[in-house]
Amino acid sequence: MKVCGVPLFVCTIIFSSVDSEIIIVSDGWQEVDAAVGSQILLSLATSSELRSGSWRFNCSDVALWISNITDISNDYSGRAELSTNGSLTLKSLTINDSGDYVVTMNPPFSNVSVMSRIALNVIEPVSKPEVSLSSSEVVEDNGTVTLHCNLTGHSPSIQWIKDGQYLQYNDRMNMSSDNHTLILTAVNRSDTGDYQCEGYNTVSRNISDVVSLIVYFGPEDLQISIDPGKEDITVGSNVTFNCSAQSVPTPEFEWFFQGHPLNRTGPMMTIARYGPSHNGVYMCQAYNNMTGKYANVTTEVHVVEPVSKPNITADVSDPVEHNDTVSLTCHVTGDLRYLNWMKANQFIQNNERVKLSEDNVTLSILSVNRSDSGNYTCQAWGYRNKETSNPFELNVYYGPDTPQLTIEDEKEVYAPESDIVLRCTADSVPPATFEWLLNGISLRQTSETLTLSKINISDFGNYTCKAYNNRTMLYAETTKKITAIEDISKPEITADASPLVEHNGTAILTCGVSGSWRSLKWSRDQNALLPSENVELSDRNKTLTIKAVNRSDAGNYTCTVESLISSKESDPFPLVIYYGPDEAQIVITSKEQTVSYGANVTLECKVESFPPSKYKWFLNGEELPQNEKVLVVSNITRGNSGNYTCQGYNVQTKMEKKKTIHLSPLESNDLEDYKNKSWIAAAVVGVLALIAICACIIFKQRGS
Repeated sequence: MKVCGVPLFVCTIIFSSVDSEIIIVSDGWQEVDAAVGSQILLSLATSSELRSGSWRFNCSDVALWISNITDISNDYSGRAELSTNGSLTLKSLTINDSGDYVVTMNPPFSNVSVMSRIALNVIEPVSKPEVSLSSSEVVEDNGTVTLHCNLTGHSPSIQWIKDGQYLQYNDRMNMSSDNHTLILTAVNRSDTGDYQCEGYNTVSRNISDVVSLIVYFGPEDLQISIDPGKEDITVGSNVTFNCSAQSVPTPEFEWFFQGHPLNRTGPMMTIARYGPSHNGVYMCQAYNNMTGKYANVTTEVHVVEPVSKPNITADVSDPVEHNDTVSLTCHVTGDLRYLNWMKANQFIQNNERVKLSEDNVTLSILSVNRSDSGNYTCQAWGYRNKETSNPFELNVYYGPDTPQLTIEDEKEVYAPESDIVLRCTADSVPPATFEWLLNGISLRQTSETLTLSKINISDFGNYTCKAYNNRTMLYAETTKKITAIEDISKPEITADASPLVEHNGTAILTCGVSGSWRSLKWSRDQNALLPSENVELSDRNKTLTIKAVNRSDAGNYTCTVESLISSKESDPFPLVIYYGPDEAQIVITSKEQTVSYGANVTLECKVESFPPSKYKWFLNGEELPQNEKVLVVSNITRGNSGNYTCQGYNVQTKMEKKKTIHLSPLESNDLEDYKNKSWIAAAVVGVLALIAICACIIFKQRGS
């Protein structure tokens, strides 16, 4: 029970055995388990000191204390200890110690007591379990194994352990209701291991010793390893065979060769100085004396002889294109795994014309052609090495094909005295020999090149190049025709004799040329001439007609003639056109702007004309003695003033042109008047210019 104002306490219970367990009990009632023979400490922990108190068991006194004085009942003498703080220790607990322990505590400043009850259950701890095994050795898939866990103690619980880990149950395991018995059905190799059982209750835990279960199986998964490896075995080396198997227990091994026993036992067998007689099939047989089963595995071993360097031979030494079939054979010794043929670093495979034997040793080329020529090699692959033959050169004879006949600087026709070089080539193996023929007659020339120097009419005709192959015994030829032509002469231009006057005449120019030509062109001053409104070409362009000639038609004319073998140009022909005189002009030359009395005046008459005009000067209709284009009038006065006329005359066109001006000097008064008028005019011009400048300035200011 509990009284308000009294401090709470804690009863601490300590079991003293191999392991100690601390249980904290609050005031009130609590149940505690303890093992037989263990020690328990009921320790009080209060918030203040107690004045006195007592312990009772099943209504009988156990111990009491007042301040520092303690007293223990005779029934607990030697088995109980009481400290001055009220903590009670019970030793060597027995079943009879089970029951209710009540502690009464009296605080120092209160008449109200505090009580707490502890129900102690002293129980028997579990003993160390023992595992019994129905059979410690069993054959896989053939039996059932029963394991039983034997132990004593109060209400023990059981757990099973395999190989140090709590057992993971499966559908092949059966367990009794109390877990004391474990049954393994259809045991297999995974059941092999160390088994234990663990027993425990509320006050103790114990584990059994290990019992081992062995499940016999095999032999199976046999394997043979060889040292050195198969590919590395050489004649005379020692070879060791190792046989392994999955089996419990380890099987017994026996060795066989080609089906016969070798009287060798054990997993390892060594053959010294291995030779070709040891090649064959080896068998390892394993026997398990517990399962009564046999198993075996075989391996074939072959002593490795390196392949030699291959050598290629051919059954036909000089094959001719389209006529022969060639068989190449690759000769090699040693242990050959496979063989390849190559040409120009490319692997050769079967096709319509190329056939490989079943073992690839022979390469046959049906109806050889020139593309089959080249270097062939065969590669031999052994078990330890690879070797390649030296290149075998296959030459297929062919040709000659139709020769190619070429001519240096070839033309359609040739002029006599020309030099001609003909060259003949033909695709052929071996190279062809040549023969030259002219119009079917041998020229007794056998080189590839035929040179004709300064040919004449007898050298023209059909040239034939004939090629011959002395291996294929074949001929081939081709022909070219060389044609002669007469060269053209140098052209010459002629014209009608009548002089040509502008707008009144027609010019007819003729380009004269001999020989066979194919085109003729005209040019004037090196510019090509084409037909136009007044230009006509006729007679295969030999005749050039210019109607109503004008001065622009004048110039140097040439004609250029082309033949199949040359091109020639005429000498320039100058065509002259007479024209003029055009309108005349008189230019006055004087040092002063006006002609003053007594001054000298120079008059120049200008008129366009070809040939240049003849000149005459007239004064008031009277011819003057001067006949040059420039007339100088000296000391002009009223006496030599008047109308001066210049006349230009063309002696070829028979035409003339005149121009008249009036020339008179100014008197002194007239001169003064002229000067005054000049000053007035200049002043007016100045004022007008000033007005214009001011207007511009005002306009710009308004615009801004």
